[in-house]
Amino acid sequence: MAHRGGDCFGVENSATAIRASLQHGVDIIEVDVCKSSDGILFCYHGNWLQYVIPFFFFKKKYSKLKKRRPKLIILKHAIRLVGDKAILFLDIKDTSISPSELHDALAGIKVSEVWVASRDIELLRKIYINSVFRRRIYNMGLLNPRRRVSQLRDAGVSVVELFWWNFYSAIKVY
Repeated sequence: MAHRGGDCFGVENSATAIRASLQHGVDIIEVDVCKSSDGILFCYHGNWLQYVIPFFFFKKKYSKLKKRRPKLIILKHAIRLVGDKAILFLDIKDTSISPSELHDALAGIKVSEVWVASRDIELLRKIYINSVFRRRIYNMGLLNPRRRVSQLRDAGVSVVELFWWNFYSAIKVY
């Protein structure tokens, strides 16, 4: 799996990193998805402070964000790059993104399979699983809300993404 599009090959979530990951035969390409103030879905992970205080970082027009970070790409471009060559894993970082916006980004592009991860269980609950969307992944991230297994099951979550700092508490909860 190429985390952040394959950031070992280039700038995180960049077209260069995604292309290199595909050339190396990666099975899953994970990209992080954010939303600009003008409604454009783009690929960027960033650091934890950007999720604590998103207004100062992400709630700007895409053109302004692109000027500061020239390697940024829109989600639709990332989807076209991956296409049906690998599983596309969308890690939704911005809780204002709706399921319909994700479906719109995928419209007209042939993809083999899409997995969706989020720390927002309501978004996961609303994602319509069809022939393209195959997995809902609960991303525990830095904020480890203690979810009961029944809540995750009811939301259609099939995978819980754990990080090393979550591991001990996850064992106790699950």
